[in-house]
Amino acid sequence: ACSQRSTLESMHAERAIPPDTCSLDEFVWAMCMVQSRTFGGDGTMVILPFIDLINSDAAPNLSFDLRQEDGYIQCMASRDFEAGEEALVNYHGRGKPSLFSNFLAYGFVPEEVEYPSLFPCGADDPADKMRAALEKWSEHGKTLASAPALQGDGAAADADSALPADPARRLAIARRLLTHEREMTTTNVSSLRRRLLALKKR
Repeated sequence: ACSQRSTLESMHAERAIPPDTCSLDEFVWAMCMVQSRTFGGDGTMVILPFIDLINSDAAPNLSFDLRQEDGYIQCMASRDFEAGEEALVNYHGRGKPSLFSNFLAYGFVPEEVEYPSLFPCGADDPADKMRAALEKWSEHGKTLASAPALQGDGAAADADSALPADPARRLAIARRLLTHEREMTTTNVSSLRRRLLALKKR
């Protein structure tokens, strides 16, 4: 998040935008709005009022047909809807969203995510590289374990909701993010230990 903000601050400075025309905070806000509301694929990104308000779900009931050459977007339902039922899309197509990129781009944390590789290490890498990665993941796990407890009443908050408007919802999002990161770390530590043990048995 800090890197993302510093990038936007650099963009504002490079464009020499007069503060009375668009302040730094206004520029950062506007860019975040654009980044979180554009969609598309194959190098084509669009922003369209009302369509950008559709929420995301891992099992959506809507899909988009984006045709740049024809200049239109077709929104198709996969089934019939009950009155009052919410129409949903998957912001990431058929795949699961990446944990951190989804949070930074859209401001919410889904229940199902792909875990990014903070410390890359392939199955065919030498043992010394695996041990180095294991040490990094283990240290990362200790940092997460010593993180301050997220106190407060967030039990009823909705961690899937973007742009949280109250402290309880923000707390729920922070808890889910921390839970995912701890699970990601535990999974990588266990995997590396199994691979190192298998190498010793050869």
